[in-house]
Amino acid sequence: MDYDEIWAKIEAASERRGRESSDEALRAYREDLRKPPPPPSVIPEPENLGDGVLRFRCPICPWYYDEQMDSQSPGRVMLSADFTAQDLIEQLAVEGEARTNALLVRTEREFITHYADKHPGR
Repeated sequence: MDYDEIWAKIEAASERRGRESSDEALRAYREDLRKPPPPPSVIPEPENLGDGVLRFRCPICPWYYDEQMDSQSPGRVMLSADFTAQDLIEQLAVEGEARTNALLVRTEREFITHYADKHPGR
């Protein structure tokens, strides 16, 4: 991981945590590094085909799964009447994370089905 990636994570953590200092965000980031990694996924890295299309290729055979990213409309963002810019940033982050998780679930489901049908035992 290079310096820019580390700093981007620190800034993102700092924004998520509101008014906490960068020192606290750095400590939280270091704690995150100590946690065990998430379980491996069956999803390979996608190719960006342009026009909002991601292609996920099976590493074993020519099969692939395309995901049209533009087909996901953002949901409604609920804010109070006296919202701040930070409130909006946090709500958009939550919405973006939910859409990303939905993409991962759909893609992983496609790959699990494909592996079960075409590559049993893998």
